[in-house]
Amino acid sequence: MAVMIQHRHIIRWGITILIVISLILGWNLLDPQHPIRANTNHQIKEGYQAIKDQLTSDPTSPNTALGDIKSLERAATDLTTESKQYTRADDFLQHIRSVVRLPAVTVRDAASTCTWDSAQPVNFQYSPETAWNANPLSNGVISSHRKEWQNFLLRDTVPWGKVERQFQGRGIVVLAGNQRTFLRSMVFFRALSATKTKLPVELHYFGNELSAQNRTDIKALYPNLFFNDLNDTSQIVKGTGDNWVNYNLKTAAVLNSKFAEIILLDSDNIPLEDPATMFESNVYRRLGTIFWPDIARTRPLNPAWALTNTPCRMQEYEQESGQMVVDKTRFWYHLQLANFWTNDKFVETFLLGDKDTFRFAWHALKTEYGRPARWLTSIGTVHRPRNEVSFPRPVGPREDGVTTSDSKMSSEEERKSDRKNGGGYYCGHTFAQHHPDATTSSHIVFLHGGLLKSQDKPILRHEIEYGAGVFSAYKDSSGAADASHIEPVGIKWDGGEYLEKAEKDLMKYPAFCVDFWDVIPGPVGDEHTKELKDVENRVRKFDVYWTLNHTGSEPLKDG
Repeated sequence: MAVMIQHRHIIRWGITILIVISLILGWNLLDPQHPIRANTNHQIKEGYQAIKDQLTSDPTSPNTALGDIKSLERAATDLTTESKQYTRADDFLQHIRSVVRLPAVTVRDAASTCTWDSAQPVNFQYSPETAWNANPLSNGVISSHRKEWQNFLLRDTVPWGKVERQFQGRGIVVLAGNQRTFLRSMVFFRALSATKTKLPVELHYFGNELSAQNRTDIKALYPNLFFNDLNDTSQIVKGTGDNWVNYNLKTAAVLNSKFAEIILLDSDNIPLEDPATMFESNVYRRLGTIFWPDIARTRPLNPAWALTNTPCRMQEYEQESGQMVVDKTRFWYHLQLANFWTNDKFVETFLLGDKDTFRFAWHALKTEYGRPARWLTSIGTVHRPRNEVSFPRPVGPREDGVTTSDSKMSSEEERKSDRKNGGGYYCGHTFAQHHPDATTSSHIVFLHGGLLKSQDKPILRHEIEYGAGVFSAYKDSSGAADASHIEPVGIKWDGGEYLEKAEKDLMKYPAFCVDFWDVIPGPVGDEHTKELKDVENRVRKFDVYWTLNHTGSEPLKDG
């Protein structure tokens, strides 16, 4: 009996071996490209790789394995949704660990989600000839720098629990650096006082930038004011103040501020209503941030997308950080990442400092940021020669070279401006930013005069004495409520072609101007911009044209 059982086992094993041999021979004879074999091989490799990853990966270190863009988008969307429930900074600690384990993407994969046609007039930051756009960075370069910021978050940030008791309440943070920035801040404080706000203000500076007399003068304008030296050894995060443009000081000011919830405003910003209302907006209450838009978009091949494992966004402008609102109690680690990048030589080759390190810090950490429903409006003036009627009254047709005085609009200037600009030369010098909850109509709350400081004295004097005023015209996009709308926009020069010869000879530098090329300018204060009624007289009371009495000659340097 035992012998029969043994023979049965031998027969069974023999049959099994023959079946296996037959399968192997049949498998090898099957075309390698056959769907059954190809799919099975792929599944075997995936299973092997999954086992290998589980055995060799460190769950506390960044993931360097490449993934496909669709898988990344799905995982990132899930993380972004989860992040909305976090109300304190330390709630993000596990979230950060999940973020650094996301599959990585290449520059070209990240760029693939932006499909603008080359014929579309998209206003991109940086020229197409920029090195990283002409020759996209390799995955090796991106991967090494990606690990740097991920390791920083995992190991080198200042823990929230160590500093949270240092921050309380709500307030405004502003920087005043060199003398010209200080003089602009005087305009800011006059404007802020006019809003009747009760918010305290913290003025940040670096080292010896502000004299004792400077502090006394500003305090007289706004008593509810505190000062903070970013060069002081007590600072949580160190800033540097030895560069031409010190982008890192804004992120350092936000981190070091004593306020828990912050409105960051540039010194050349003019608030038109109490900034405290921003904290009560639906956007801020929902997302704890408000980032306002710029006029440019980020190029698809910009390394920032791949660096942060973010698919390129077509419905997004770059950030204009002349104003920003943020809850530091929620986003302490996000802000540290933004500050890390403002001190990174690699990142500064494709991001313009704080202007976009905030935005990409939120992208990197898969967190939605708040933004207004409307795109910005351009505020400026329409320049005409001295003896012509001022905007918005129409002028008659000009003959090339014919002039009513010794100034004229040359054929080139006439070609560029034409009747579209009311028969003159439109120069937009100020971004008018809207209330975050405004959707269907204009509700301008901030005037950020980023290019106003480039207006030389002869240009300002001409418009004040012979024109309708420096704040007299505006251009608004018909697609302002649609972030995907492409509005032809750009920056141009104002060479003062409309000036008298004697005035033009006094110009030291041309002005920078923003223009919405296809938009007809309107007069500020009309039915579409009622909040700007009498704005020219209002800003004059704040001494916005202080440069006319100032002996300095440099147009743009900021502290």
